Amino acid sequence: MRKKGNNVFNSALYALGISHTQKFSNKYYSEHPHKYNLFGISQMLSDYGINNAGIRIANKSDDIAEIECPFIAQVGGSFAVVYGVDHKLVEYRVGDLNFKIDREDFCEAWSGVALLLESNPGSIEPGYRDNHRDETINFCLKAVLSLFVAIFLFLLIVRDYQNFDFGTSLSLFINILGLSVGWMLIQKQLEIHSSYTDRICSILKQADCNDILKSDEAKILGVVSWSEVGFSYFLSNLIVIVFFKHLLFFYAIVNLCVLPFTLWSIWFQKFKIKQWCVLCLLVQVLLWSVFITNLMFEHFYLTDFKVTDVIILFCVYLIPIPALTLFLQFISKLSKIENIIQEINSLKSNEGLLASMLKEQPHYPSEIKNSEILFGNKKAKVLITILTNPHCPPCAYMHSRVESLLKSNPNGICIQYIFSSFGPGLDISNKFLIAIYQNNNELETAKIYQEWFETGKLDKESFFEKFQIDVNSKEVTHEFEKHKNWITETQLQITPTIMVNGYKLPLNYQIEDLRYLTELNI
Repeated sequence: MRKKGNNVFNSALYALGISHTQKFSNKYYSEHPHKYNLFGISQMLSDYGINNAGIRIANKSDDIAEIECPFIAQVGGSFAVVYGVDHKLVEYRVGDLNFKIDREDFCEAWSGVALLLESNPGSIEPGYRDNHRDETINFCLKAVLSLFVAIFLFLLIVRDYQNFDFGTSLSLFINILGLSVGWMLIQKQLEIHSSYTDRICSILKQADCNDILKSDEAKILGVVSWSEVGFSYFLSNLIVIVFFKHLLFFYAIVNLCVLPFTLWSIWFQKFKIKQWCVLCLLVQVLLWSVFITNLMFEHFYLTDFKVTDVIILFCVYLIPIPALTLFLQFISKLSKIENIIQEINSLKSNEGLLASMLKEQPHYPSEIKNSEILFGNKKAKVLITILTNPHCPPCAYMHSRVESLLKSNPNGICIQYIFSSFGPGLDISNKFLIAIYQNNNELETAKIYQEWFETGKLDKESFFEKFQIDVNSKEVTHEFEKHKNWITETQLQITPTIMVNGYKLPLNYQIEDLRYLTELNI
């Protein structure tokens, strides 16, 4: 059982051994409108083909041992994935942290509500093959880029190996370490999960990097963080060492100027905030290591230089800071966009809000009797009627979206198709699709419809011959006339047009927004 993940959904997938990609599953969880309640978590697990059921335990201390692990428990204000229970301890994970505490203490914090989980051979991430391919390609691209950068730096060093004495090599190594620690601090600042970084931050008991990085003093003028300055500083040092070795004197002077910051940082952590940031302390150690190295290997020795060298040095040390700050602001905005999407999804999934917005839209006759071309739960309280055209390209795309909608919400909705055409000469396509529905089950019909919209409509005669079906039967003609009569009555022509219980879907809603609907009181 793998004990990892940065949220309850991801942790449950790892614990159950479900094939998934971290990027897709994290995005799916982050944007889900009900991610903060058990109903939403249950929905997400169901979309991954995981059987689950919610229960409430009255006698928590005794009955917890009877629940098969892993399961999800409501602990305090959070949800935990419970990995194991014995007569003394409970092992579980909340967020990105693992815990092992006394069984009685856990039961005291546990509400008694649990979500039982059971995987099966069909449990897998939707679109896993494509997601895994994309993730693999991205990983390979990053690996190739890193390899080429490493080769480039290696060749630079080899080219000038005579100038790279032990002191220079040691300085290079220290600054590479500094760049790595600086990146870890930036990860913390951006709230990017890293179990390796978390382990370093938890070395000391009175240590919390997050408290310090979120303090007002962690930013210069409230804009540029010390993490960004530190990362930029070590990056600039590396540029000087590799490309401008004759400017090591100025490199040493810059280091001398930043040393007072180390004293302020330690004072701030010790006396002001009374918390230690292990990563920050590592930065201070590395800054003093650079200073000691400069003393030992006489980097304070002034050599000949030009005015242009000083200008270059200013550029090397000053340009990375605003460049990195602007880049990280862009990354931060992307993260905020994800949160905004989740909030919008939460609003759109509010059935009361949707009902009030639908009532402001035009209403059209909406009954099962208008068309027998139905998919999903025919007894559902939500009837989604779609006026579609077999030869309309947007309708072809709409059908694939409908298929995805039905997979994510098979029981809560019913999809009803009403076919229109561009003219009498194309009515036969409508009759063909009606006949297909009447002579096949729902699953087979959906497959044939998908094939029609992808390739069949481009050569309809050849496609018709594949099935040898009667398109002029009484049943087909009767259904076809119902569709024509409905279109005449409503005077609708634009395809695809979507209606929910007879009300036209508002422009600011997409059909995908209906995947969370189960009831609609209109």
